[in-house]
Amino acid sequence: MKEPQDLKRQVIILASLLHDIGKFSQRAGEKLTEKEKRDAEYFCPKNKKDLPTHLHVLFSERFIKSYLSKKWDKVAIFALKHHKPDFYEEKIIQLADWLSSGERQDREIEEEVEVKKEPLISIFSQIVFKEKDEYKINPWYHPVRKNSGRIKELFPQDKKEKAIDEFNNFKKLYKEFEEEAKCLKGILNFEELIYKTLFLLEKYTLFIPSSAYKDKPEISLFHHLKTTAAIATCLYDLKLEEQKLEKIISGFQLKEEKYLEDEDFLLLSGDISGIQDFIYSVTTEKALKGLRARSFYLQLLSETIARRILDEFDLTLCNLIYCGGGNFSLLLPNINKVEEKIEPLIKDIEENIFKAHQGKLSLIISYVKLSYEDFDLSRFVSVIERLKENLAKEKKKKFKCILDYSLFLPEETKKESKGCEICGKEIEKEGLCSLCESFIRLSLLINQREIKYLELEKIKSSKLSREVREWYELFESIGYKWWFKGKGKQPNFNNFIYLLNSSDFLKENAWGFRFEATYTPYKEDSNAKTLEDIADDAEGIKKWGALRMDVDNLGKIFSEGLIPNTISRFSMLSYMVSLFFSAGIREIVEKKYKNCCVVYSGGDDLFILGPWSDLPELAEDIYENFRKYVCYHPKITISGGIYIAPSKKFPVYHAAREAESEEKKAKREGKDRISFMGKELTWQDFKEVKNVCNLIKDILDKGVARSLLTVLYAGCEEERLNKEGKVSILRIWRLFYQIKRFMERYKNHASDLEDLRKRIISDFKLIPNLNVSVQWADYLSRKG
Repeated sequence: MKEPQDLKRQVIILASLLHDIGKFSQRAGEKLTEKEKRDAEYFCPKNKKDLPTHLHVLFSERFIKSYLSKKWDKVAIFALKHHKPDFYEEKIIQLADWLSSGERQDREIEEEVEVKKEPLISIFSQIVFKEKDEYKINPWYHPVRKNSGRIKELFPQDKKEKAIDEFNNFKKLYKEFEEEAKCLKGILNFEELIYKTLFLLEKYTLFIPSSAYKDKPEISLFHHLKTTAAIATCLYDLKLEEQKLEKIISGFQLKEEKYLEDEDFLLLSGDISGIQDFIYSVTTEKALKGLRARSFYLQLLSETIARRILDEFDLTLCNLIYCGGGNFSLLLPNINKVEEKIEPLIKDIEENIFKAHQGKLSLIISYVKLSYEDFDLSRFVSVIERLKENLAKEKKKKFKCILDYSLFLPEETKKESKGCEICGKEIEKEGLCSLCESFIRLSLLINQREIKYLELEKIKSSKLSREVREWYELFESIGYKWWFKGKGKQPNFNNFIYLLNSSDFLKENAWGFRFEATYTPYKEDSNAKTLEDIADDAEGIKKWGALRMDVDNLGKIFSEGLIPNTISRFSMLSYMVSLFFSAGIREIVEKKYKNCCVVYSGGDDLFILGPWSDLPELAEDIYENFRKYVCYHPKITISGGIYIAPSKKFPVYHAAREAESEEKKAKREGKDRISFMGKELTWQDFKEVKNVCNLIKDILDKGVARSLLTVLYAGCEEERLNKEGKVSILRIWRLFYQIKRFMERYKNHASDLEDLRKRIISDFKLIPNLNVSVQWADYLSRKG
């Protein structure tokens, strides 16, 4: 009986997703049975010594047969034969495997390396730029662990033996993986099976190397499997004739370019434009109530749009190459009339976004065509560059798909209208507009500690006829409903369900997991803290502040540092950066900075509100964790800016823009810096400024009069005037004399004051940035 086409397609997707899972078994020390050894003679390629290689295919077959229902038996066969294919479907998986790796053919492998002792090399330690760098590239290694999202477990190690030990090894991890994989056995529904398998692989194979023989083990098995499944799906949907497929495979083997030039793929990138204004254009202290909800709303919006495009092509999340920070990238098949399929869909979504938010947000879409040779190690970087250039051009043509110019006509202004107390929108009565009230309700949902699940339900899409009044209306118009479920609100397990901030999703019967940097401080009465509460939590002067940080030169890292580049390397680097800003930031704040509010953290940047006194320590903590996370690579750095609000009721959007301005100052001064108290400092200088600040504050805490600050301020001011040429001689002796007077007055603290004098005066000059230390200590030591 002939298989239905949709079942054959499902089998190919599953087989390509699991084709190399046997590599995990190998690393765990699994042994072949006598039957499997005999099978190797038929199903495995052979080396020059006529010995079978690529033995992992036999372990892949064993795993699939052991943990998937009999309905999926052909999955095991296709995976088994992908290195020595006979049939069309097996050849598709072979070609997808090559394209994912950026390889032109199977390498002849002498399986000599003891893979049990080869951990995954961190991709950050392999970044090299074109210019002659003076630093030596030393590999760092990921500990052999599951992806728990806990920051300390994400740090690479500088030696192999630190990454693999009796507690962290392939054998132990594989046993845990097998135990959870038992949950897959009874699943017959393809959609549920593919997603539970995908996220199980994300949990257990993120830090497992895909290759550890002649290649450096620097690509995770997860990203290789995921991108192979994405490519295989596209290849099947292209409906290539078998003769053409064989010519493409032959073209790879014989390096015949003419068979590899067809542009059969699309790499599509989407970007939500207007994020900054949408999140931060709020006018009062009440804005904090819905601020976190606005940023989370945008994260859901980018995923909703990405899913809508995937569903249009009947593609799975395997084809979602990246999603984060308001951006997403998809791999699509360049099928017949594909552009005619994409353009109307994008137009409908753009119109709905425009109507929903009256032009405050827009969708920018760009795509480039890929040929088979574009997946090559030496060419994929040019694809990313072309996509980036096209996206920049599209940003200059916002709303180009919207042909109904009546949408741009201003709304009729009602007489005696009031302004919404949060966003300023004109409304009939005093208070909040319906959308801001909705965002407050969404914020309450997000902040509820018992919320565990994020559920997604597919519904019929529709066209909006007006501006949205509820946060969920735009999503519903695109064709999806998002639900927050938790205590007392069990999800519908027939829908797609994320478990939030934990990778133990199968134990909760969810379909997948996601890490979100969601943290809001609470009062004792369980209500979220206001800006006034946050200011009152500050040490010293009672003010709140804003912190913004982002990765330096990320575009350059992707375009120049990620060499050689492949789709799997691109996917992995994107994922690893995003993982720090989601799981990592959430844990840092939640554990040590409980009075801070994570407004946004995702992609490669963050925005956090908190007591002003917490933010410098938090920024330094993030910097230290990030540097360790990227293997202390000298070219992968992070910059930030801190702004202290002048009053408790200062508008958040002003503070956000001022913090952004401070961050830009830090980047203009050379990057790898932080701007604080109006001064751009290298992170090393920042540490010194902090140490001097603490020394001054300790002296004040011991009872020395605050007039010491006046003396120090005066010294700093005179130094400034001297540098500007307004004072000809820097009279450092005056500062010597005044500190001496303090030493005579406070004899019990004379040694501390002498230490301060030695610390701040060097070669008859004041140390750099003393003014920042003095002002910092001043703020910290003020009462109320």
